[in-house]
Amino acid sequence: MHHPSLTSEGFLLRGEVFVKRRDARRQALNFVYESDLRGRSILETLVEAEEADPYARDIAEGIDAHDSELDSLIAEQSAHWDMDRMSLVDRSIIRIGAWEIVFTGLSAAIAIDEAVELAKEFGGPSSGKFVNGILAAVAEKVSRRGLEEPAERDPSG
Repeated sequence: MHHPSLTSEGFLLRGEVFVKRRDARRQALNFVYESDLRGRSILETLVEAEEADPYARDIAEGIDAHDSELDSLIAEQSAHWDMDRMSLVDRSIIRIGAWEIVFTGLSAAIAIDEAVELAKEFGGPSSGKFVNGILAAVAEKVSRRGLEEPAERDPSG
């Protein structure tokens, strides 16, 4: 009998929980992208949302609460790309991945893989590689700095 494999974070590699998290990331991407597109806070977008998956809400609220810290970290690791030059989709996906790496305890490898899958689904032809490169650098920087244990840990993570 084959049993589903669990990651160290307790997510099913194949199954309902894993799929649900992926769907939540897609929904969070919509919130982050729409907010960026309209030039307003993510919280304003969430207020208008009729329904939001709890994890999608955690992601969106977490990014909103830590936007300066996340954008600074991302900007440091994307020296050749000004964040304003990134596509809105790529930038939104990178923010989601960076938030998961820094504030949730999710392994960087899983956070990066999930972000790359979003980039392949919603971004341009080179988005997957671009997102992977920046988030790998973010994860390395976080690991070196010890940011995976920030003083003010996000309560939703």
